[in-house]
Amino acid sequence: MDRYLFENFVFEFEDEEMIEKSLIFFAQQAKNKVEKKGNKKITFNYYPQKENNLQLVIESIRDGKNICVNNMKVHHTSPDVWKLKIINSFSNFEDCYMASRENSEGFVIIRLVNEQVLGEIKAGDIIEVQVVAFAMAIDIFKNEKEYKKKVPKSKNGQKYFMEDGALIPFLAIVNNSANLTPEEREKKDHSFDNLVDVKGTIKQCWSCPLNIFGMDVNNYYMAEIDTEFGPLHIVIPQPMIPEGLEEFGVGNIITGKILLSGDICINKYEKYISELVIKNEEKIKNDYN
Repeated sequence: MDRYLFENFVFEFEDEEMIEKSLIFFAQQAKNKVEKKGNKKITFNYYPQKENNLQLVIESIRDGKNICVNNMKVHHTSPDVWKLKIINSFSNFEDCYMASRENSEGFVIIRLVNEQVLGEIKAGDIIEVQVVAFAMAIDIFKNEKEYKKKVPKSKNGQKYFMEDGALIPFLAIVNNSANLTPEEREKKDHSFDNLVDVKGTIKQCWSCPLNIFGMDVNNYYMAEIDTEFGPLHIVIPQPMIPEGLEEFGVGNIITGKILLSGDICINKYEKYISELVIKNEEKIKNDYN
């Protein structure tokens, strides 16, 4: 999932050797780290730009004096902070959780980064996270009228519309329905069960330049909508903007599937982050495979 995000929002990896070199470079350049005392898991947070918007989260394991880099997540800073009540971990996906609002209303699936600072996350826990969404498969309509016009009819000839601001983990609900037998559930494609369906009206949007390794790469867009959980900024790669759309901006309707990403470390990491110091005897090596 995150390799897809990196290749669509930043640039495409050419080969496995480039992946290895990039992961090592990101970890070496990271200005801060998250490490739970007594835990082998260490997370390095690397920001390619001065604006600290795009965030590459490098997950590693300490093995003696060595730090083995084994995973990378893509996150993006935003002003959106939600209070969530954990329902349960979403076992099919690492670091993904089913959560509701603090009052137990609503239901979303969210992927967390830097979650080890909280130790064990249990059902019923109330957590505060900085939230952003990555557009994975979306449609953008000029207005509400166009949205309703394009919604296809169901088998019974009816049209069903999502409410503005709705967030529904539709695939997780359908593919894991209690009405399915274990065999039927196993046959379902669960690859995208952690995505959430959204419908919202754009309040504001802007184009974001991205420069990494001294190279100007694809611009992306940031669109803000209101949801039942609170304000939400959606990161949209340029290719997802429909060519035939007359104007992209305030008043447009966004529908489709997004990945919700939440950073546990908020308030500029004051509580959790210490400066990264890589001692001479320590060696960052790749353990990607």
